Amino acid sequence: MTNAEGMTKSKSVIPGVLTGNPVSFVFFISLFLFAAYASMSCATDAVIIQKASVDRFFRTPLSNPSGVFLDRQTGELYITDAGLREVLIFDRHLTPAFSFGGKAGVLDPIDIVVKDNRIYLAQGAKDHIEVFSYKGEPIARLKPPDGIAFEPGRLAIDASGRLYAVNKRMRNCVVFDREDKFLFTIGEDLKSISGVAVSTDRVYIIAPFNERSIMVYGLDGKFLYGFEAIRDYGGTLGLPSTASVDGKGRLWLADAIVGIVIFDKNGKELTRTDRYDNIKIRLKFPVDIELDSEDRAFVADKAGKTVGVFVLEQQ
Repeated sequence: MTNAEGMTKSKSVIPGVLTGNPVSFVFFISLFLFAAYASMSCATDAVIIQKASVDRFFRTPLSNPSGVFLDRQTGELYITDAGLREVLIFDRHLTPAFSFGGKAGVLDPIDIVVKDNRIYLAQGAKDHIEVFSYKGEPIARLKPPDGIAFEPGRLAIDASGRLYAVNKRMRNCVVFDREDKFLFTIGEDLKSISGVAVSTDRVYIIAPFNERSIMVYGLDGKFLYGFEAIRDYGGTLGLPSTASVDGKGRLWLADAIVGIVIFDKNGKELTRTDRYDNIKIRLKFPVDIELDSEDRAFVADKAGKTVGVFVLEQQ
């Protein structure tokens, strides 16, 4: 086609777009916007990738890793192994450094946290939390005041040094201040409780058999809301155990059946491990999870007898 100046005009490859047809033009714009949105969505998709794993302490294989903790100041990794009846400590390069066990009173370790050069250990069938020096020497016992039945489970600490302990006996969470003085309890009237995680402004209690499996509270202990549930209650979770919060406020949930599930601060699911086939080593029965300052997730896999190291990568 030639115009008045003798120049050739190309025909449109989208019929109607350059011929003034409004319906075709709107369709073309809609198609373009949808493609752009889909492209942006794919660009922001992220998957959980396994980078490494710890399966032994020197030459001794892990037996039943039950708990894991990352000291963000030193980079040291602490693993409780209920099978070995030991606390295993690795340096920031995941090189075995030190351990202590039966002689120090470690019999049935569940979980562990570290603050102010003191090691806090929850053990099965105990009415207190054992406190050890950094050398593994027992130095104290921590529990709530008389009159509060207590059996410690999962532990967590926040940036202020508060200690949060799951109370398996009363199905709530006991909170101690930085000096280990009892403050209050969180999560009354729960049907179950398996774990606790803390962010800069929220406390997450994992309650598998409640109508909502993830219960959210303020740092003052006031209930805010709950979200997600196990499949028996219409949700997508299997058997959630505990969780940890990364530097961006995302909640990483360890689910013994599903694997790892990540939620944003508003409770919207971002991704999970069982949707992808690019994980080198499948999680078999994850029971604990902890994040370091670089948002690497360390996951204690009870059945796999390993502690896996995972990251969230953009695709």
